Amino acid sequence: MTGKKILVVEDHKDSCLWISAVLRQSGFNAVEAGDGTMAVQLAHSEEPDLILLDMHLPCGGGDFVLDSLQKKPAGKKIPVIIMSGDTDLDDEALREMGAVAVFHKPVDVHAFLRTIKEWAGKEAPELTPA
Repeated sequence: MTGKKILVVEDHKDSCLWISAVLRQSGFNAVEAGDGTMAVQLAHSEEPDLILLDMHLPCGGGDFVLDSLQKKPAGKKIPVIIMSGDTDLDDEALREMGAVAVFHKPVDVHAFLRTIKEWAGKEAPELTPA
């Protein structure tokens, strides 16, 4: 597959599998990480076009991942979209830390995909409601 590569960082296996399946159906390559340390390692080795990042993770949370990415020039160039069930997150603070967008779970799938396509550099087609 020649689609853009997206790193999905999600510790809930079912959610990770679902997000990856939706991405693959939309023409993307999905790489998965279940914790913060693995996310940072894969961000550097896989060089994804975009990272989808849950904030509450084992082995280093989303803050750790964002901070680690900002410490390396290549990491700073990767757009990060936050997806979290935590409604107490400060969206503006996350943007200041490097996030390009923040989605609160449950996400609106159509808006989520549209944003992913915009930030991954792929034109977003018209989406029809499910």
